[in-house]
Amino acid sequence: MTKEEYLILFNKYLAGEANQDEIDQIYAYEDEFDLPHQAELSLDAHHQEIEARLIRGFNKKIRFKQNLKRFYQFSAAAILLLCASFFIIIHNHNTPANQPKQLAKHIIIPGSNKAVLTLASGKTIILNDISDGHIAKAENVTLKKEKKGLVKFDMTNTGMAPSGISVPEMVSISTPKGGQYQVVLPDGSHVWLNAASDLKFPTKFTGSERKVILNGEAYFEVAKNKLMPFKVEFNKQEVTVLGTHFNIRSYNDDPESQTTLLEGSVKIANGKFSRIIVPGEQAVCKNTEQGILVSSAKVDDVMGWKNGYFSFHRSDIRSIMRQAARWYDIDVVYQANLVDKIYGGRVSRFENISELLKNLELTGTIHFKIEGRRVTVME
Repeated sequence: MTKEEYLILFNKYLAGEANQDEIDQIYAYEDEFDLPHQAELSLDAHHQEIEARLIRGFNKKIRFKQNLKRFYQFSAAAILLLCASFFIIIHNHNTPANQPKQLAKHIIIPGSNKAVLTLASGKTIILNDISDGHIAKAENVTLKKEKKGLVKFDMTNTGMAPSGISVPEMVSISTPKGGQYQVVLPDGSHVWLNAASDLKFPTKFTGSERKVILNGEAYFEVAKNKLMPFKVEFNKQEVTVLGTHFNIRSYNDDPESQTTLLEGSVKIANGKFSRIIVPGEQAVCKNTEQGILVSSAKVDDVMGWKNGYFSFHRSDIRSIMRQAARWYDIDVVYQANLVDKIYGGRVSRFENISELLKNLELTGTIHFKIEGRRVTVME
């Protein structure tokens, strides 16, 4: 059965004209038309009605011979096939058939493990230049390169004032565009830094709290210590935890900051407002105003960057391209507004950038031009 025959049969089913043998054929060929990276691509607002109609049809008429997961995979693939066909019809006049091939000719490789350590004196150490397993000492800092992309700080080695009192110093680890890194802090907490991010922390945690400062995005697995709460300061906000797993995204060029909780509980403070969230929730704070909005989180989408893929759900193109720009170290320019278009899907972060752009182009609503390290977004 060809894709065209499959679509004709499926449209017949939607019209209520398919017999049982034809419905069985839909089930029989569903795997053949499953599109791995494209099955999760969502539709723009103009086509949400089609999506809703498909799902209502399945809920009412399809016999549930398969499990729920298989059902939704089939629904997503069918939605994509029908709407891709629709897009081809209305956009054929300005969508060259060889567009995906044109993108594939341009190689922009993904990011990798690289970061810079800045000491209190201002001296810098390029961490990816240190050999795996090597112990490095500089000024009052001792660190070990555990493996590629991971350093561990020695909590026993700190500066000493003439009086003999320990004086922790602030250091920072920064990832450039196209970089990521893992850090084990002096208290044993693990931090994963996304691209274009910076984390400041002391060479040793002392006093009544453990405080770090973040700009960018990081995932934290905090070592438990009930006597010393762990605090993350970012964009005039503060997260307080005792020991838990959470992700913070707070880039200066994003319109909002997001704190997503995976395990335990955290308290978020933004000006005079504060909220406590539980696992599976996300706290959002607009960068231009106070207040905290708490809602259910798309955890898979939030953690996609750490797990090696881009994952989007009902995202606008500027949000998607901001993430792409940080990871691929590119400049993005726009020749189209596209404010009413939303996209979704999942693509590996370790592919050439053309893989991400080709999947977006399959919607028929958007196109790209690559010139060097500049990507132009077009209708």
